[in-house]
Parts: sequence; structure tokens; C-alpha cells
Amino acid sequence: MLKYISEESLQNIPKMLDSLVIYVEGNFDKKLYSKYFNNIFIVSNDNEHGAKDKIIKLAHDNLNIIGIVDADFDKIENTCSSCPRIFYTDLCDAESMVFFSPSVLTAMKELYGIEETQFENILDEYKAVTAVRILDKRYNLGISFKTFSQMFKNIGTDFNKSLAIALSNVPDENLKQYCNECLKILSEINLVQLKICRWHDIEYKIISKIYKVKNSNVKTSFEYVILTEYKNFFETNLYNNICCFLRDNNVSDLIKIGS
Repeated sequence: MLKYISEESLQNIPKMLDSLVIYVEGNFDKKLYSKYFNNIFIVSNDNEHGAKDKIIKLAHDNLNIIGIVDADFDKIENTCSSCPRIFYTDLCDAESMVFFSPSVLTAMKELYGIEETQFENILDEYKAVTAVRILDKRYNLGISFKTFSQMFKNIGTDFNKSLAIALSNVPDENLKQYCNECLKILSEINLVQLKICRWHDIEYKIISKIYKVKNSNVKTSFEYVILTEYKNFFETNLYNNICCFLRDNNVSDLIKIGS
């Protein structure tokens, strides 16, 4: 479990180091970005705010704080922060950005004999959940996705049924609007081609597929495998945007030598 650090302490870290710092959302993010940048710190959730919102606020209020946050659905919903020190992942989150990279997909084929199309089938299977997540963010509906994901296995893309259960207190008129919007999202956005899906929705399914063909005696962690095989970060918009910002502001010492 991540140790909680108060906002005041997070504000003071740049002063103590006399340097810019980069805040990220979780352990995976820290392991990934620390390979390329210095001064990486994790910001944890608290009872009132998610880590992402806290990072955006901290960067907005402090010129010496940079944030790397998951894009989630902010790019397609045009809700990205205008703060120049906030940088978004190329895909929905860091895990998806790593897993759906050419190097890791190639490794999945070489190590486990699993073709990219099989992972795209999983994206296609979960596109209904993704559409509802976009809807939930758009209207701040507070849908419980643990419950919805279980329900989705039986109902699929029949939003009339699934949303009626997930939003039982919503008037019929609003419910009809939400159903139509979910269908519109699926018709207007190629969620599979753009690989728009939260990693935590598909993680179990992907790992299950891999471990079906993997020698059960081999205990190498899945996270270790994908971080080891990942070779495409230099090609991401995220990496290049951060490097441009750091160089333009004469703080290129945060870029690790050799990266």
C-alpha cells in the first residue's frame, strides 16, 4: 500500500531538492518513468481526491512540479488540463501504452505465441464497458464499475438492460438519452483501433490468456515481462513532449543520460 503524503509535503519536495519534480499516479508508473527521468514521486489517493486530480492541482499551483497522468478519456472528451506542466499518456493509461506497443506485442507473439488480433478481440469484447465509462465521466454518474463489469458479462452491449440496472434511480427519459449516447460512442469512435480501454478492465482477461499457454512452473511476473520487453517509449508523444518542455526550461538534467 502506498504511504499517504500530505499535499503540504508534496508541495515542499521541490524546495527540499531544489529542483523540479515529476509526480505520477502509481507504482507501475514510477517503475516505467524512472527508467527515463529523475525525481519521480508517487502521489496516492485520499478519501476526497484521486491521485490524478491531486497531481493536476499540484502542478497548477507550483511551477516546480510536473505531472504525468493517465489520459483516461480526457483526449477524446476534450477535457485535458491546460496546465503546461501536465503530460498525458498516449493511450488511456500507462499500462495500456506499454502493453499495446509494437515491442511488447511482438514479445507476446514470440514468448507465448499469441497474435495481436487476439488482444484486439479482448478490446472488442470490452468496448461496451468503455462506452459506459466515457458516459460516466461525461455526466459524473457515479456508476459502480465492479458491479457493471460483472453484469456486462451476461448483458453485453444491450445498454437498455445494463444501464437500467446500473442507473435504477434515473428517469426513463434520461436513461434513453444515455443508452443512445453509448450507441453513438460505439458508432463514432473505433475503440479497438484506437485502443481506448482502461487497463484494469481488461488486465485479468489478458493475463489469463497468457498464462493458459505459459508454463505454470515459471513464476515471472507479468509486470516484469512487459516492462522488460518495452522498447517504444522514446517514440511516444509523452516522452517527446516532456523532453521538449524540460529542455526549453533548462532543466534537461531530469532526463536520464542515455535516454
